[in-house]
Amino acid sequence: MKRRRLPFDSHYLTRLGRIQPNYSPPVVPGFASAFYTCSAGTNSKAAGYTAITTGFSADADGFYLNFIGGFLADYLVDIALGGAGSEVDILSNLLVCGRSTSFVDACEVYIPLRIPASTRVSCRAQSSDASATFTMALNPVRGGFYRAMRCTQAETLGAATGDSGGVSVDPGGSAGTKGAWAQLSAATSRRIKQMVVCVGGQNNGTRTDADHRFDIGTGASSSEVVVLGDMYSRQSSITDGFMPNYYHRFIDIPAGTRVAARQVSTITDATDRLADVVAIGFS
Repeated sequence: MKRRRLPFDSHYLTRLGRIQPNYSPPVVPGFASAFYTCSAGTNSKAAGYTAITTGFSADADGFYLNFIGGFLADYLVDIALGGAGSEVDILSNLLVCGRSTSFVDACEVYIPLRIPASTRVSCRAQSSDASATFTMALNPVRGGFYRAMRCTQAETLGAATGDSGGVSVDPGGSAGTKGAWAQLSAATSRRIKQMVVCVGGQNNGTRTDADHRFDIGTGASSSEVVVLGDMYSRQSSITDGFMPNYYHRFIDIPAGTRVAARQVSTITDATDRLADVVAIGFS
């Protein structure tokens, strides 16, 4: 019996040969951590930076940040590259939400920005509590889909340096109903391809259990269009914080666009229903 030949694309091996050499699986070229004390004064950035690492063995296409702390406080954190005294921020005013002093929670966020090999990485922060501390770990990653995700710039929308928080977003007095939009930025300075949305607890140490869902919208006031919807977070009466704190999403927002946030909650308490929101756009 004659064996039947299956259809075969004669160009398949040629294409495969071109694809495989260009693909590199994700790898982790290092790890670093630092203990940080916010000793510059309440809601004031430290003049100097604390080194996280003197450098990794290879370029990183992005990095994960982990924060662990036991202080009920809000933080705005900067990440910088460069030698001591010559640091340049690549990420500014990332909102970090502390927890009740009786509990220690951890949170993680991915930052799609490059760190060149052998480059010193450092941080500085401000806090609503001048004596607050936290431990931060940094895991660089490279290759694979991380390379495709890599961006070159970050733009922070909505950070409030006056209280180390963000824009206060109120769901209003009707449980289960979306509240009014709160502006994060009147106009973005560049096109945004990815966004990290940060949720903070406003240094509120008497929170009640509740569910929240957050939207990001674009457009003129009263004409906002939802571009990121129903990002779920739960606040806890035990830790007095929100979990999760971060949402990393792919998005396309043109330069010059107004950006706003709103939320819905299961509670109507005038204080506990509130949350801070900061958005970081990457391009």
